[in-house]
Amino acid sequence: MKIAICEDQREEAGWLKKQIENWGLRKNIPALITLYENAKQFWFDYGPEKSFDALILDIEMPGENGISLARQLRQKQDDVPIIFVTGAIEYMSEGYDVQAVHYLLKPVDKNKLEECLQRVYERLEAKEPPFVINTSQGIIKLTQKEIIKIESFSRYCIYTTLKGEYQVNISLKDAMKDLQKEHFAYTHRGILVNLRHVETITREQVTLTGGYTALISRRQYADFNKTFITYYNGGAE
Repeated sequence: MKIAICEDQREEAGWLKKQIENWGLRKNIPALITLYENAKQFWFDYGPEKSFDALILDIEMPGENGISLARQLRQKQDDVPIIFVTGAIEYMSEGYDVQAVHYLLKPVDKNKLEECLQRVYERLEAKEPPFVINTSQGIIKLTQKEIIKIESFSRYCIYTTLKGEYQVNISLKDAMKDLQKEHFAYTHRGILVNLRHVETITREQVTLTGGYTALISRRQYADFNKTFITYYNGGAE
């Protein structure tokens, strides 16, 4: 998940970031978090090439407040899920105008924050159509977000997923035809990885969610690095 936090108090922003990262690790959900200190910073970065799966938005900020920022997003037809954080309960009624997911009163309760994140994640999952693979163990229903990597062997591919590993009698070229191409990239001639699950990149390998790794060829290293950076600086939702 790509999450933006717009919070002018650095200590609170850091605490939110840490809690989200911990939640992501426990749930096996990669979380990339971008911090903004005010609405001006957010708008400077905002555009078609920069998208988020959720926005955690402080209401009381210097300059433009969070309610105003949220209204402008909705006027732009941006339906990003918004979680407001505030120390003032009187703002809560205004959130209904911008379809906020939830209000969190400061000091933010960790469990309530995680409940909101889980709700947003489940909403995102529901948007993605099911993905079916015909494996040696039978028909398996997934979402593409659950695919970590696909490796090609002589007559089949191994799909490594959050649910396990599955052998499918298909070529890597044909497997790629059914995928949302903006989320996947080659690290090697016979290895395709889901960019949403990339954790670290070295010249020898890519580390993925769950401790899985994928070899990276010298030829692919520069292109893969560029693709990964582009993806997380404004890639697909």
